[in-house]
Amino acid sequence: MHRDYATAARNLLIYAELIHALRALDAAGVPVIVLKGAALAETIYGSIVDRPMGDADLLARIRDRDMARSALEAAGFKAQVDARRRFGLAGMAFATEITFYRTAGTLIELHWNLTSSAWILRPSALDVEALFQAAQPLEIDGLRTLQLSPPDTLLHLCVHLVQHGFAHPVGYTDISHLLSRYQPFPWEAFLSRVKQFRLRTICYFPLEVSASALSAPIPQAILDALRPPGWQQRLVWLIADPGRVLSGEANYPPERNSLLHLVVADRPLEVLHTVAWFFFPGPRHLTDRYELRGRISAYLACLWHPLVVLWRGAVIAFMLAWGRR
Repeated sequence: MHRDYATAARNLLIYAELIHALRALDAAGVPVIVLKGAALAETIYGSIVDRPMGDADLLARIRDRDMARSALEAAGFKAQVDARRRFGLAGMAFATEITFYRTAGTLIELHWNLTSSAWILRPSALDVEALFQAAQPLEIDGLRTLQLSPPDTLLHLCVHLVQHGFAHPVGYTDISHLLSRYQPFPWEAFLSRVKQFRLRTICYFPLEVSASALSAPIPQAILDALRPPGWQQRLVWLIADPGRVLSGEANYPPERNSLLHLVVADRPLEVLHTVAWFFFPGPRHLTDRYELRGRISAYLACLWHPLVVLWRGAVIAFMLAWGRR
């Protein structure tokens, strides 16, 4: 009961900040899509306090990013640099989100793509403009904004679960609620979007677990259409078995996530391109990533950055081997 009160109190604070942000963006003429919990609580849950939230997520077109940032800062929000991503606010060319806060502990995340994982983005064909074209109206506190269409919402929930190594239990609950809310669910539109964005394999695992563990109403024909080859399934289960994560039997280290993101790519050739890019991303990317100064430092980084990638790969391989003992 105390936890329910705490969830309700936190959600109300987040919604107050979200509404303040939406009003500022609306006044600046910046259209945004409300993502995940804040949108789902309004549409598929009984109340905004029924769906636990840690922050509020907004999706903007990349061309509107700077205008959105200015509008939020003018409304009293401050940008927060995430040091773990190694991309500062001065160089956003390779980032996909900015976190803002106005009230301590209450965050608004402005995104311009559905995932921050380059390992997912590069092999896929995610198209934010297509998401905006299919977006549906959403009203929050009398303010008209946008939400993802049901097929795109399901796709985003699947991507988010894989991004976090399946360790986001509320995501499976969201999937179950979403599919129960929209009946009949537009499965053909979903499959078409999955094919368009090259996210078939990513979507299979969250849906398979939702069907088996939560009895989510997912037709077997849909799972069969998404099912990856047996070797790819075995690789995913080896790296981070989604069923064990959901049941609490496994707590995989976050270092496994990058490898997981790589093996769920639909096209093996795109995996090779992605791996090559991670070894040799170019001086501009390395300048931003390592906060370098000067052209010489950037070109020298092209020499030692592959060693960093190899070291991180060795660490992940060791953790995989240790986890199998």
